Amino acid sequence: MLEKSKLICFDKINSTNTYVKENYKNLDNGTIVLAKVQTQGRGRLGRVWISQEGGLWFSILFKKNLKYPNFYTKLSAITLLSILKNLKISAKIKWPNDIFFKGKKLSGILTEIISKNGKVQAIVVGIGLNVNNETPPEGTSVSKVTGKKFEINLILEIFINKFNIYYKFFRLFPFLLTIAWKKNLIFKRNDTINGYKIKKITSEYLIVQKNDFKKKISSIHELEGG
Repeated sequence: MLEKSKLICFDKINSTNTYVKENYKNLDNGTIVLAKVQTQGRGRLGRVWISQEGGLWFSILFKKNLKYPNFYTKLSAITLLSILKNLKISAKIKWPNDIFFKGKKLSGILTEIISKNGKVQAIVVGIGLNVNNETPPEGTSVSKVTGKKFEINLILEIFINKFNIYYKFFRLFPFLLTIAWKKNLIFKRNDTINGYKIKKITSEYLIVQKNDFKKKISSIHELEGG
């Protein structure tokens, strides 16, 4: 469970995920590391995440009662969608870990595993949400969509509360979390992207088919040429 009392704040840091991974042994389960600015923010597959002041950039450490890594990705995505829905933003999940609104990226989630001798020691979930910050042309922010400025710490507090509520429920019924996650995907089974038909969706990969050729992909960018 997440607790605001376990919050560590930085004005500037290279990456909150990197900090947690380097210091996890000395940090409590449920610790949240927040930064005003990240100088080396990261996304999936080594992509750069621009993290200027005005956005919500934080990482969460899980060390006890660990679930599958994708459980935390899905749970974080559903929590973010709930917050955005309350702000009248009907966002969707771009498989597997991004939150989009009208074709522009609002948020990203990076889940990383810390293992030793083949055994998982901890899981780190990094979350970036564009709130009041400037974004690249392909991105957007809560402020741009709503025309209002928001208090970053208040959004984090709402996230913590909602995440804890959802965690209590979905840890007992993880299959319902997967159903909710799939229901909110932009691209669904049997949809077609650049000639490729989506045949199967899992948390880790997609099976797509073009004519008689099938392949497994780990990033939807492979179909978009990005």
